[in-house]
Amino acid sequence: MNDQDMDDENLPIPTEACMVLVLGETGAGKSYFIKKLTENPSVIVGHGLESCTQHSQAFETQIGGTNLLLIDTPGFNDSVRSDAQVVMEIATSLAVQAAMGVRLLGIIYVFDISGTRMTNSLKRELEILRLIAGPRNYQHILLVTTKWGDVSQKRAFEIRQYSLEAEYWDDLIQGKAGVHQFDGTAQSARSIVAQLNFKDTATLDLQKEMAKNIPFLQTKVGSFTTQSRIETQRRLDDALGVPNVNIASNDTLRHRYANSRSASSTVVELETSLQRSKSDKLKMNVLLDDQVKQWIQEAVKEEKQKTKKKPTATKAVNWVLGAAVKFFSKFDKDADQYVVVQR
Repeated sequence: MNDQDMDDENLPIPTEACMVLVLGETGAGKSYFIKKLTENPSVIVGHGLESCTQHSQAFETQIGGTNLLLIDTPGFNDSVRSDAQVVMEIATSLAVQAAMGVRLLGIIYVFDISGTRMTNSLKRELEILRLIAGPRNYQHILLVTTKWGDVSQKRAFEIRQYSLEAEYWDDLIQGKAGVHQFDGTAQSARSIVAQLNFKDTATLDLQKEMAKNIPFLQTKVGSFTTQSRIETQRRLDDALGVPNVNIASNDTLRHRYANSRSASSTVVELETSLQRSKSDKLKMNVLLDDQVKQWIQEAVKEEKQKTKKKPTATKAVNWVLGAAVKFFSKFDKDADQYVVVQR
């Protein structure tokens, strides 16, 4: 499919809306931020360690006369999905934004300031954020800290934020990323989003790569998530004392080694991570850009059959995001027959 196939007849109703991606680790407060910003009661907010955002979803609001589509994404370090699967959903949002001609304002990255340490997963998601955006687009990123409510911990939180800015976010800040504190109110959420440059349009590095019509696996962030899985496999083998041979696909042999030692929390965590990511390589071989254009056409056709009208941009985006979840879920059924990690 080429760009000429995406004529006006196949696109949703034109909109002046701009898109903003909301990213962050599971439990950091992405959905709560969006709920306060949009004042939309249908935004589900979780209160535990499990992800409450089942898949990416678009919500509407208006800031200073500009219509915004905010994309609420499943969190990194998710209880169900691997980081690669979360990035695939983010990439789907970017592909549909580009195909529909909706302007992208930037990324809001939400970080839980009450966390006690900078985990490997948090360091990994920061690298994913860098690869998605690219250095020239750091100016389109807002780094937003949440969960400042415990007044007795205010000083500790301030020290933690200083450490983040000096040790982990320094390159992003030097690239003109903004840093903001979200106090949990609608006014705070709206003032933060207002800091985005509404006159400028972001074209992220990941979008440029996908526009070359290459499989997602060949993008920088796709390659990074693949290497992360290989590293997870190596760490698990070290924890189990597995000899350096290719037994990654042999469940019987792996369980023999696992049962010979106590199932430490580290082993369980690594095994769970590998289980979540077992189908990643199959999914990342998809030509996402072309697939999204096809889904947009299907969304328009279905809505016109039902209502005789084309869908709104928000409805079309959510239709595509839902179609992506169904499409990629079929790969999980075949994952056990596919060796993802090779030595």
